[in-house]
Amino acid sequence: MALMNDQGLAISRSHAEFERSYANIFLDTIIRMYFWIGLGLVLTGATAWFVHWSELLYGIGFWGFLALIGAQFGLMFATYAAAQRSTALGVALYFAFNVAMGTTLSFIFVAYTGSDISLAFILTACLFGIMSVIGFTTKRDLTGLGSVLFVGLLGVVGVSLANIFVDSSAIMWLVTIVALPIFLGLTMWETNKVKNLAKEAAYAGDERASAQISIISAIGLYLNIMNLFLILLRLASLDFSDVTGLFSR
Repeated sequence: MALMNDQGLAISRSHAEFERSYANIFLDTIIRMYFWIGLGLVLTGATAWFVHWSELLYGIGFWGFLALIGAQFGLMFATYAAAQRSTALGVALYFAFNVAMGTTLSFIFVAYTGSDISLAFILTACLFGIMSVIGFTTKRDLTGLGSVLFVGLLGVVGVSLANIFVDSSAIMWLVTIVALPIFLGLTMWETNKVKNLAKEAAYAGDERASAQISIISAIGLYLNIMNLFLILLRLASLDFSDVTGLFSR
């Protein structure tokens, strides 16, 4: 009887230790992810303001700005690839990407008013928070939603690239409006995906996987936030005559 009691006590302690480890790794993954996102946004905003204030990009020209955007995209893919192999390298490149993003975003202080920027920032924070909560708490399987959203995203990117040559402000507004629900959906889907990956890492007791998940997921959600902010910034300064002109031609 004493042996059975000892075995039961050992099993109970083992179960309690597993639950404690599971909770710690799961929460650590989520907290670190939002920490990286917050830090990245602060670094992006500070860089954008500094570049604007110092006038570093004045006179860079169209092709120089295009090269800067190309380098930014290259750094984004490099960050994703590096984070798959090394968390430390992924974090370092993530910060470099934040700086690059802030550099290219410095134009907003010239192109938009302070009230438009503030309104877009507040709306972005609210919508991101709402979609993250939905993605984190929903019991529905959102796996299939990701492929649909990515197809829509590819369509938006394709039309946006074509519009560089067409240069239609009406098409730009239409693409902006269509892109909004896509990035809201991606935020919800990505948050749900992070939750599931964090559960898997916690169940396996894999702290290394937890660290990788936190930085890789931070990159994706950070990009969603930046795109939502730019979309809402355009909508905040929307001239409805541009949109109606699309249907009056």
